[in-house]
Amino acid sequence: MGHLTTRDAYRNLGERINWFTQGAPASETLYKILQVLYSEKEAKWVALLPVRPFTIKKAAKIWGTSEYKAEKLLDHLCGKALLVDSWDKGVRKFVMPPPMAGFIEFALMRTRGDIDQKYLSELYYQYMNVEEDFIKDLFYATETKLGRVFVQEPVLTNDKMNHILDYERATHIVEEAEYIGLGLCYCRHKMSHAGHPCEINAPWDVCLTFDNVARSLAQHGDYCRLISREEALDALERSYASNLVQIGENVREHPAFICNCCGCCCAGAAVRRSRLPGISVPCSRWPPPIIFLILPGTSASAAESAQRHVRYWLYPWRKEKTEGSGPWWIRIFVWAAAYAPGTAVSRPFTWSAGQSRSSHR
Repeated sequence: MGHLTTRDAYRNLGERINWFTQGAPASETLYKILQVLYSEKEAKWVALLPVRPFTIKKAAKIWGTSEYKAEKLLDHLCGKALLVDSWDKGVRKFVMPPPMAGFIEFALMRTRGDIDQKYLSELYYQYMNVEEDFIKDLFYATETKLGRVFVQEPVLTNDKMNHILDYERATHIVEEAEYIGLGLCYCRHKMSHAGHPCEINAPWDVCLTFDNVARSLAQHGDYCRLISREEALDALERSYASNLVQIGENVREHPAFICNCCGCCCAGAAVRRSRLPGISVPCSRWPPPIIFLILPGTSASAAESAQRHVRYWLYPWRKEKTEGSGPWWIRIFVWAAAYAPGTAVSRPFTWSAGQSRSSHR
């Protein structure tokens, strides 16, 4: 009976996670992942929480306990990066992060001894790089995609800058953010533990989070450290120098994160290698920007910038020709990225207000 009760706790938690627009398909691997991240008691309590931000009073009522005890448990969950807190007009509120970008990444954004990070990384690799259901759900469950590509600012000429909107530039996001957090790249951390280290030895300390998410992760558990705008711009410069692609939350204003992605470790690479329907699959040795040109969620300006970046990467000895039209296959990829569904700035799940698959709130 105890075994069945334990399974029920994690099964209910899995169902709660799937209230998000972006869910996590049930599997034995997901069950093992949740066992690492949550104790049985934590799984039971979190499974009862609503999708939208809630107060301490709301949690206490749901759990049938006092507000004092509810706040202590909520603080504990924030300390494990399983919840994120915020302040709204003087009232403290909490929200459960989605799987990605969310609690899956947070567990590996710093080194820690309270969980077996190598074992967890191997489970993540199995769930996302070997099994297909999560990746299919991640990129195809909704028309609006969770991420978008930012322009490659170093390769833009002055005459092109007039055509770039502020929200398409990673530097603008940095300049506008109230809080900026810097953590380890979850993807490269995971792949290193899983026995597949980054092929280009890209830097790890370039994962950027912003505003309330950065503040909460830094305040509870040191999952990132708060940094200045100058340090954030330096992280971007190091990422540009390593030929990394900037992927952020697919919202126009105040995205919660910007990842600096390589072609071998990022979830986009898992999409490419899984050969899912509807995706053109290039050679695994092609430059990283190609991977993201074929993913919806990219504006026309960002696609043009990435196209120029790819041409420069392919033809470094022909710099005078990098303004040309480029090979036909790059033009097709850029067209697909620019005009595929989900390229508008409509909002998917965001940290301020979650969108649920069920009517439960």
